[in-house]
Amino acid sequence: MNATLLKIIVVTALGLFAAGISAAEKPYVVFLGTGAADIHAPDGCHCPNCTYIREHGQRNRRRYSSLYVDPGLVIDFTTTGMAGLQAARIAPAEVKCLLITHSHGDHFDAPAIVQLAEERAKKTPGPLPVFGNATVTAALKKHLASLKRSVPLAPAEVTAYRDFAAGGWTCTPMLANHDPSQQCLFYVLTKGELGVLYATDTTWFPVKTFYAIARKKLDLAIVEGTFGPQTDPSYLIGHMTFAFDRLVRKWLMDSKTLKPGGTFAVTHLSLHWVPPYDLVVEPLGKEGIVVSYDGLKLPIGK
Repeated sequence: MNATLLKIIVVTALGLFAAGISAAEKPYVVFLGTGAADIHAPDGCHCPNCTYIREHGQRNRRRYSSLYVDPGLVIDFTTTGMAGLQAARIAPAEVKCLLITHSHGDHFDAPAIVQLAEERAKKTPGPLPVFGNATVTAALKKHLASLKRSVPLAPAEVTAYRDFAAGGWTCTPMLANHDPSQQCLFYVLTKGELGVLYATDTTWFPVKTFYAIARKKLDLAIVEGTFGPQTDPSYLIGHMTFAFDRLVRKWLMDSKTLKPGGTFAVTHLSLHWVPPYDLVVEPLGKEGIVVSYDGLKLPIGK
């Protein structure tokens, strides 16, 4: 075979091989759950939204909000967490750490976290790190103390705006605007040039949080939209609506915090107050807003 031709074949093959590795290693997120606190509302409510969800199911049904960030980082974990991992075909052994936003039951459940840690320990040695605010850490330690066995868990308290490393990412807790009885958090994750924002639960961000986010460059911004199209001001106390989501997206784009071509998605959607997925995915998609559903997988970066 001609030496030049052989060289071309080898170089091409190596290039394709490298491209395959690059594609395989590209980080991603999987939405383990996308609902708010009312995921069971369709079981008994007969409003149009709940009725549609009950009759159509599929992507209209939602578990409690939780996010898997490759490789091995999970944000929030509660009673539907194991089902979310199983549906996404993610083994407990693949979970390297948990980040908890706050102590409310639709985001944090100590027994569920214990179950995850013990399942994980069957194949992965060492304790499961669980990062959260002072309220979360105290509640988890109290639950662990009540058990008459050793559990492979390592609670770690974090505070707003102080970076820490977890699951291969640099994690920046941001102060949320949700429950004044505790320091509710959401997170910005960075790795090299990649950036992810996961903001739930919160209403309009505190001023310091806006400034902190503006120092980041984001490929993916995920923001809660608990009350969707509702317009009454009472729905903005502690949560977001689609109107606020649009403003956050505009600010991220205008400030160039969200990179050109970056993705903006909404999650933490009430099953009672937000129209079902089937009915909102197209109109919001036309605005450049991705409506998440349980199991949705999105790449981080181009």
